[in-house]
Amino acid sequence: MHWLSSLDPSTRAAMIGACATVISVAIAFVGVVLTIRSTRVRAREDQLITLRREAYLEACDVTAEAVQFLVGLPDPNVTLASGMQVMRTVGGAMGKLHILADQTTLAVVMDYLNAFLDEYAGAAKIKAAYEMNATEINTANQRIALLTADPTLLTNPLAAEERSKLRAQILKLSQDNLTLAEQLIDYCEKIVDKLSERAIAVTLALRNELNLRLDENWYHESQTRNLQLNEARSKPLIEGMHKNLAKIRAGRP
Repeated sequence: MHWLSSLDPSTRAAMIGACATVISVAIAFVGVVLTIRSTRVRAREDQLITLRREAYLEACDVTAEAVQFLVGLPDPNVTLASGMQVMRTVGGAMGKLHILADQTTLAVVMDYLNAFLDEYAGAAKIKAAYEMNATEINTANQRIALLTADPTLLTNPLAAEERSKLRAQILKLSQDNLTLAEQLIDYCEKIVDKLSERAIAVTLALRNELNLRLDENWYHESQTRNLQLNEARSKPLIEGMHKNLAKIRAGRP
């Protein structure tokens, strides 16, 4: 600093003023850089939250549809083929979560997905056997119709024997399908209950990522209560389906 004190007062003042200007400009520049960086970080965070919100809401929709598909498998009109699009949609939604979710959320999502697929495999095994029997019944009925429609075969002993065997086959397969239908009803009514805890964990994890926190104890209690209410509501329906199957098995109208 000796050289600065050796300068004449006007030069020294000019030098000090110039240094102050440079420092203030540098500080302002650093501030601008930090502001731009902070803005970019916030923009990325906002964009990520937006992407997560869209993906998470979609996952909620397709997961609910997939669970409803499984629960509805006892309905003869609900087929495994009709659920293929649902399962493909679930796969796509889960793929988005693998990209956007953090590790904690991804862990509970994968746990839920594996449990769901286990339930799907169990229900699909029963349903596949039911659908195969239904196909054989339909084929046998068509064959009987052909044998009956041909006048030349009405009195043919071989044709009569074939019709008798086909009717016996239809009766056996129909009885088997009644048993499979009962198994499906018992299996599918428990699916929501078995997935409930994992579904709660996924919901809470997704809400935390979206900064939508709530009292977790309250949520657990409310979901448990809702599950109990739904079981009470569905009990008469389940009992009614079993009674109808029993009537069909006994050959009563």
